[in-house]
Parts: sequence; structure tokens; C-alpha cells
Amino acid sequence: MSMVKKILLDILLSNGCVIVVECEEDMTLDKIKQNILSCIKRQTPFNELVHDHKNYYLESVTLSAQIIPLYDEQIKLNKLNLFYGYLSLREHDAFLDEKDDLPLMSLLLGFPLDDFASTLEREACEARSSLNGNIIFADILAQESVKDLQRNGLQENDEKQSNLVKSQNLLQQFGLTSDIRPIFVQVQERHSTSPICFNLSSSLYSSPIDIVANVILSKLSASNPAMPNEEKMKIVEEYRTRYWLQAFGCEERIFGTKPLIQSRYVQTCIRLDKPLYFKLINIESATGNGKKRCIAMIHEAIKQEEERKKPQKFGRRSNEIRQVWNEKEIACKYFSLRILSGQLIPAGEFDEVKIIIGLYHGTQPLFSGSIMESRSVDTLNPDWQQEIKFDITLVNLPPASKLCCSVHFHRRRTSLLNSDEWICIGWANLNVFNHNSCLIQGRQKVRFWPTEMNN
Repeated sequence: MSMVKKILLDILLSNGCVIVVECEEDMTLDKIKQNILSCIKRQTPFNELVHDHKNYYLESVTLSAQIIPLYDEQIKLNKLNLFYGYLSLREHDAFLDEKDDLPLMSLLLGFPLDDFASTLEREACEARSSLNGNIIFADILAQESVKDLQRNGLQENDEKQSNLVKSQNLLQQFGLTSDIRPIFVQVQERHSTSPICFNLSSSLYSSPIDIVANVILSKLSASNPAMPNEEKMKIVEEYRTRYWLQAFGCEERIFGTKPLIQSRYVQTCIRLDKPLYFKLINIESATGNGKKRCIAMIHEAIKQEEERKKPQKFGRRSNEIRQVWNEKEIACKYFSLRILSGQLIPAGEFDEVKIIIGLYHGTQPLFSGSIMESRSVDTLNPDWQQEIKFDITLVNLPPASKLCCSVHFHRRRTSLLNSDEWICIGWANLNVFNHNSCLIQGRQKVRFWPTEMNN
């Protein structure tokens, strides 16, 4: 029985960190996803990221440097056309909406909902109904008031008046007297050990990026009061997208340490007169080296793909497309290859290994004698260093020619009852020419897939 190969996968989590997970190459994506969530629980402090595995899907980069979502979770890992053992754990959009509602429902109930299973309980369902009803009712009130004012002469493009009407209805719905709330934002400067706290006032409709801009503007005004406003706004515009807000103090109990990227006006309205506490964090430092590494891997994949598509060089000639049949010196040469060595050869019950290579066109051998056999070598030292030459010149090779390879093992005889036999363990197919009809040259790593009887 053949041994199942185990490989290491780099997994990018939603918080930008990377973990390494060991998987078998014949695992399905669903099983891999469950292993990832299990490793997060055991090996990392990010337990808050782990919920039901159905809320997640995997995403990766193919050999053509395309980022694709892998929704079919019954596909096995060895069937994917991946350039590297790298997968990204993503959350479905519906699950992200659910995560947005969770802290709002916690605030309405007055205690945190620790998991999504608790949202099915009666009190949580009532909080969800109240939350959705408030949003819908506030929007309906705003729309009806705008229609009334339009009938009385309000122009449709008067956005300020429309926002004022919406604001008044929201304040009325939630029993608020003002749409301004006190906000405290803690900032840790690079060269200081003690953080600075900014006391700001913000509207109910301010987004996190607006609050970040207010913090930067307040810091500029405090450090350099004489700076012109135009220069301040230019700096604010440049730096406000480089920071995130993070819940701070008692808010961490509800929101955790994840960045607050999205904002809804209800999220602030339901707090009534409670002040908000945030902490300013740098996006680059928050994502860490894990995300940079994955981005670098994507760029490397694109670079490799571009290099692969470049026309080949023959000797020291210029880098232009030179097809085999247009080069007399090359066209008359016989097609040959060299088998170097092998890795991960099972040596337990086998003592010898050999490789059978055939030149095929479609499903048929290219010519009589196109199937050749390497010499047998010891499984403990699978080193061939053998050249195999086919009796056909390069000019006579069809562009769709393929090399069909199979690896065969000789079963170690333990008694006279065992037959002396060779067993085919794996196979592989290789193109002879690339998409530019140029001969594929250089060292190639061949991976043999297991046959059906050895899966």
C-alpha cells in the first residue's frame, strides 16, 4: 500500500496572520478547512475567529496567477492547479453581515453574545427584530418626510435638507436629544512610551475613516497651530487611510481587537449618551509580515508566469521566438532527455525502481519504438543520471507531442511463494513544446500521480 504524502500549507487568516497546517495531498477542501479551524483553536490566540466551518471558504492562486475562490469543497488538494502550497481562509458575505449585527444585538441586550449559536435564543431574536425594525422604520420616516417637503417646494437635489430630515427622525426614533457624541481616541506615538488621548465630538453618521481624519487634524492643530488649513487637509487626506480604529477599554469586551472598518448609524444611535472609546492602530503594523508575504508570493507567481510566456533562447542568441522547425541546426537533432534522480521513493517493500517513458500523440504511441525504459536502480539511492534518446528528429515531432511517464517498483521477494513482479505506482504527462511551439528545455521536476489501484 502506497504512503499518502503530507505537505505543509501556508494559510492566510482574515486578520492578516499566517499559520502553517499539515495536510495530506488527497484531502478534500472541506476536510482541510476543518483542520485549519482546529489548528487556530489549538495553536493560536485567535479563537474569536473560529465559528462554524460553513461560514468560511478557501481561496488560492493558480499557476496563471489568478486569485480564485474554491467553492467546490469536495475537490481534492492534488487536483488543484496551485503554484504554491498557499490558501486563504475567507468569510462569506452573509457571515460578515452577521458579524456586524452581533455587537449591535449585544448592546441592545446589555451583555455580549459570545457565539453565533446564542443568536438563535429568544432574547437575541427579539433584539434582532428590534434592530431591523428600527432601521426600517427610521428609513420609512425619513422617506415620507422628504416626500412631504418635496411637495412643499423642496428640491430633490437638496441633500443637506434631506439629511437633516433623516437625522431628526432618527433622533426621534431613538429618543436622542443630539446627534453629537463624545469620542475618546487613544494614540500611541512611535517614539513615546505613554499614549495620548484625544477627546473629540463626532456625529452619529461619522464613519471610522472620518473619526481617523478628525484625530489626525486634532494632532496637527495641537503640534503646529500655525500650519495653514490647506496643508493640514492635505496631510489628513494622505494619512487617514493608513490607520484603523480598534475598540478600546470596555468596548473590547464586545468588539474584540478586530479593526472597525465598517460603520452604521444605528451602531452609534443605540448607545444613547454613552461615550465611545477607540484606539488608533497602523494598518501596516496590524497586518504584519504575514499579509506582505502572501502579496509577495502573488507577485512572484505573476513574475514566473511572465517569464514562462517569454520566448525561449537557443544558446546565446537574442531573445526572440525561434521555433524548432525554423532552426536548421536544431531541427536535425534527435530528441533526447536525461533522467536525473528521484525523491520520496517508498523503499519499504520495494528494492528496485525504473521509469518507462513514451512519446505519444493523443492516445497512441508516436512511432514504433517510441516507448523506452530506464535502467533499474536501488530504491535507497534512486540516482539514474541516464540519457534516453528517441529515434526521431525534432523537426518531425508534432506540436501536440507528449511524454507519458510511469514509475514502476520491483516488490522485494520475501519468500519463494511471492512472484517476481513489477508494479506501476504512478504516472505523469509532460508537454514537449510550449504554447509558442518552442521546445521545452532545462531541468523539469516531474510529480507522479498515484494510479487508481494505489490511491
